[in-house]
Amino acid sequence: ASENLSKTYDKTGVTASFLASPASLSVSYTATGVTLKWSTVDQADKYVVYRKARGESYTRIALTASATYKDTKAAEGKVYAYIVRAYMTSAKQLSGCSPYALAFFMKPPEIKTTALTNGIKISWGSVSGATSYRIYRKTAAGKYTVIKDGYTGTDYTDTTAAAGTTL
Repeated sequence: ASENLSKTYDKTGVTASFLASPASLSVSYTATGVTLKWSTVDQADKYVVYRKARGESYTRIALTASATYKDTKAAEGKVYAYIVRAYMTSAKQLSGCSPYALAFFMKPPEIKTTALTNGIKISWGSVSGATSYRIYRKTAAGKYTVIKDGYTGTDYTDTTAAAGTTL
């Protein structure tokens, strides 16, 4: 038996095995939706993805063989809770639920940049419902750093970037 299967015994001593629940459910965001990732479960053939918005019940939104799923139908400006269950086709067995993950989906604004002699100016359209913005800078090495938090405008000039640096 797999180490990811839980075992129980009935009164006659017969072993029954059940699929483990997917673990480590995480969310990330793109301009077109919410991407979910979770750990694989031994002997699972597929995964069932459920979503619920605040005040609603969970609804099945996908059946996938992959341990990742992109929800492209998430509505902008809504908070969602997601859970995933493993499925074994041959036994028609469905696991318990993964830990839930919350996601607030909002499409990022289009960002424009303008090179200046004293830095770089970034500008964007306002985002409905946003009260402030957190501005990050990514270096060529790939690390993001917060350069401004709680900013209320829709353009910002970064004068701290070193001249000649690729951002």
